[in-house]
Amino acid sequence: MIRRTAVPLLLAALVLSSCASGGGADRALVEAGRQRRREQPPPTAAELRLEVDSFLENELPFLREKAMRRIEREQRIWRAMFVGGTALGVLAASSGSIAGSRGSTKALSVAAGAVGAIVGSVGYYRRAPKLEACRTFLAAARADVSSWRANAIPPGDGPVSPAVWHAWIDRVAAIRGNEACAAVR
Repeated sequence: MIRRTAVPLLLAALVLSSCASGGGADRALVEAGRQRRREQPPPTAAELRLEVDSFLENELPFLREKAMRRIEREQRIWRAMFVGGTALGVLAASSGSIAGSRGSTKALSVAAGAVGAIVGSVGYYRRAPKLEACRTFLAAARADVSSWRANAIPPGDGPVSPAVWHAWIDRVAAIRGNEACAAVR
């Protein structure tokens, strides 16, 4: 019983620490954890319900919150770059002291502002859909796991079948190793 509880906790800690270190969820680590867990004997239905509830209440909200923070951070960065570039371009174009200076100071300042504004807007519109896909995936994963918990785990406290156990392990590995959320981890 202790070993059955310790292995999932250890694997979750390894995946979360890998995610927290900025290295992302290493697909090989997720796959190794999946294979290791598939070798274990199936738990009882009560133990599996407890594990699923813990996943729903702890890991998925943590990943969703992390995705939301990342989306907000990206929005601030790209917005600041867009606003800063626009402001530089407008100020350079309308500044009397720059207009009266010799050389290409005005042209370079306006061009730098335009480049900053373009990079900020293109960067945001290129990254935002990927981060939104992660948030959408996590919401769908939560609904899927909740539905699976209600329909796949048999009532009572007896052991679950290996098919149910393997379905749960595969479901968790698919969520942890999802490519849409790789940038968030």
